[in-house]
Amino acid sequence: MSKNLLTTPTILASSTLVLWNALKAHNHDANNIFTRAGLDPTRFKDQEARFTARSITRLHEVTIETTGDPCFMLKLGGFWHPSHLHALGYGWLASPSLQDAFRRLIRYYDVAAISAERVRMEDFNGHYLFVIDTHEDFHPLHDTEDDSIMVFIVSMCRMSIGNSFCPLRVKLRRPKPRCANEFDEYFRAPVEFSSPDLSLLLPAADMEAELPTSNTTMARASDHIVDEYLARLAGAHVVNQVRTQLIESMPAGRVHEKDIARSLHMSLRSLQRKLKQEGSAFNKILDGTRRELALSYIKDRHTSIKEITYLLGYSDPANFSRAFKRWNKMSPSTARDNNAPQ
Repeated sequence: MSKNLLTTPTILASSTLVLWNALKAHNHDANNIFTRAGLDPTRFKDQEARFTARSITRLHEVTIETTGDPCFMLKLGGFWHPSHLHALGYGWLASPSLQDAFRRLIRYYDVAAISAERVRMEDFNGHYLFVIDTHEDFHPLHDTEDDSIMVFIVSMCRMSIGNSFCPLRVKLRRPKPRCANEFDEYFRAPVEFSSPDLSLLLPAADMEAELPTSNTTMARASDHIVDEYLARLAGAHVVNQVRTQLIESMPAGRVHEKDIARSLHMSLRSLQRKLKQEGSAFNKILDGTRRELALSYIKDRHTSIKEITYLLGYSDPANFSRAFKRWNKMSPSTARDNNAPQ
């Protein structure tokens, strides 16, 4: 498995399309939920875009708060598509067996989540134990993040080998919810809550069987694409790292250059030097990020001007309004009216 590539834990943006599609299918305002979490839905179009791990935790908080359903993540099972994991998703489907697919997932897990978790697979009484570990110093996760990971993986297995697939056991770190019976119905296996680890016990017969979607040529081609992507990611421009960190930090008001430098484990002088080498500067990135997000948020009529002010890290709506007029030659309210459905 590859070494951690960036200091800031990030998640592949396209992987959250599973949640986006589930929300829309169940008549929830996905755009509002994502923007309230500080995520820009337009970044789905960029197959290499990434969201910070903290913003994903916030997304889970907003989702459960909005839907009122502590078991909502179980609904994600029917919405997974291989493209949600870049080329790794296609490499999974083209693997000769589930055993090979899991080893591919472990080797390339940084595509899905950088430094958020570490993954491993062990022999357990003749079966396969897949375990996900989270660093002790990692930020507190929302309970439902474990749910979504396990549903994601089991849905991948079912797409590969058939809907009859079920693990032998599921362990979740989250407390037992009031809707625990829904977990039994989805996984069709014993589910242990409040466990010290997050794991799946997988049957050897299913893991070692040849997959009907097996295609070694395509699997190798997918690996090549993933290797190239990870190489680009390892050399990701500091500008992109600053932008990613700003999107996470702005709702908390942390938009000072010193704060961003600290979050990237750099000195202020080092950050300034690296940005200059890339032909940019902190204030330019901050202004551009705010402008791009403001145009996205203003189209969502469920997000108030006051809330947009908060999401973009401004101290009061007047400051945001002045900046918006500078960018777009009109007030936020006028821009919202212009975007109203006819």
